[in-house]
Amino acid sequence: HACRVSDSALGELLDELFEVYGRNEWAGEVLRARDEFVERTGQIFEDDEFYEARMTAFLEWYMIERTATKTHCSPVIDALRFETRAERKDVLRAWATSHRSVFEVRELDEGKVVLLDLVSGCEFRVDERRQVHGVSEGDVLEARLVGYRGEVLFGGAFLYHPQGTADAIRKQAQRIMGKGGTRTDVVDHVAALRVRVNRYRHVAVQQIYSGDASGTNDPPDRAPE
Repeated sequence: HACRVSDSALGELLDELFEVYGRNEWAGEVLRARDEFVERTGQIFEDDEFYEARMTAFLEWYMIERTATKTHCSPVIDALRFETRAERKDVLRAWATSHRSVFEVRELDEGKVVLLDLVSGCEFRVDERRQVHGVSEGDVLEARLVGYRGEVLFGGAFLYHPQGTADAIRKQAQRIMGKGGTRTDVVDHVAALRVRVNRYRHVAVQQIYSGDASGTNDPPDRAPE
């Protein structure tokens, strides 16, 4: 699952590294990581509307964020240890310092997207040269921001949350961070809530995102439509 980012060097190197860190002696590591990702973000299936997006999100999380048992660091950090070429080191550092969170779209201008981080409250201006189809002001989405060559770019994975969930996500962030959780915990928790929306179509979206939906904490493999 290729990482489609606006700077091809970023996506190409991450895909190249996955050929190394995703096969052969790393196969068991990938399987363990998949189980962890599902536990954190919810079980999805090939016919889910955001299946491809979540596969890209898994690739990025596995390569960038997850500490591998084999190396005690992420694959990107492990690769950075041994990389000697300056340009590739710059790409690896960009991924290693990337920022994944849940954002509200505040402004859309030609070549720019202004985002409000719903976890930290910080504002980001993203350089996006591609036309962003289907994105409107007020949209809520999980995304990864990558600082590279003086710009802030989108990573390859997105997860769109339903309209009107920003306030509920802020409250989830306050609750989780107040208990000592991390930004990653918040992002992954609300990703699991997004999966529940698909599984429990009879339950109101706001009820699911506020955590008030009884019986939906542990969705089955398939809930009745």
